[in-house]
Amino acid sequence: MKFKKEVNSNFIRKFALVDNNPHIILQHDDMINLLIDGDSPMQTDTVEGFLYEPRMKESQSPNLTITSTYDFTLNRWVPVCVSILFGKSTADYNNHWNHVLTSSNYDSLKDFEDRFPGNTSDFSDALRKSFFESVEHFVSTTFQKKIEKEKIASFYEFCQVHFLRSKSRVAKNRSVVTKEKLTLFNKSIDIILKYKSNQFDAFIIECQLFMKSFPNAKAWIKWYLHPDRAFILFPACSSQTVANKKKTIGFIKRHQCTRECWSTNTEYCFEKENWNW
Repeated sequence: MKFKKEVNSNFIRKFALVDNNPHIILQHDDMINLLIDGDSPMQTDTVEGFLYEPRMKESQSPNLTITSTYDFTLNRWVPVCVSILFGKSTADYNNHWNHVLTSSNYDSLKDFEDRFPGNTSDFSDALRKSFFESVEHFVSTTFQKKIEKEKIASFYEFCQVHFLRSKSRVAKNRSVVTKEKLTLFNKSIDIILKYKSNQFDAFIIECQLFMKSFPNAKAWIKWYLHPDRAFILFPACSSQTVANKKKTIGFIKRHQCTRECWSTNTEYCFEKENWNW
């Protein structure tokens, strides 16, 4: 409560510590105005280790979740919403996204689809799932309409830097990528990333070739090829037609293939025999 008294009340938009998912929302009027202007795409990150509260459970250790946008007047990235969250579950992040969306200003669903600037984040599943849930909820409660998952995906991107860093780490592991195959590894990933939505079949073939060439990298690439991630990261997986194919892939995983699939649902089957529609 001391924190709440010492900080301008206009800056603290929500102070909910007695909650299943405790959170504090920090947002000044200028931050709201910049968010409403929507001149630049957003970037959302979670910062850990910045806050310390010894009385909280380990599963509720505090973190800062920050959505930023580029201010062309200051020529720098500035925050438009800062949330102090006491967990990293989908429900925790929902509190952040719900406020970001409701503090914006849209006249209709079409206005939202036309002007929403989009967001880039890392590969956190909870952050991604909460974004999709919050957008669906926002559209439903604000405009009494539904929005397709593929449309929401067009507003959300994974940070390519995170993926490329992961690729670099794998490439340095000589038990996965030998020195002789390093160039082939990098070239294969570059090709996979360049396929467009109308080149899905070629994308599949390239992924199969990659797994044959680098069998010890199968688990790594399959994690990114999971349907919930692939249609955001890989342009070849972005179309509605591909989305329907992905449902078939999921069905095959659950009912046919057990040799290559994990029960943890962190990857899906990419066996050659399962691609014959």
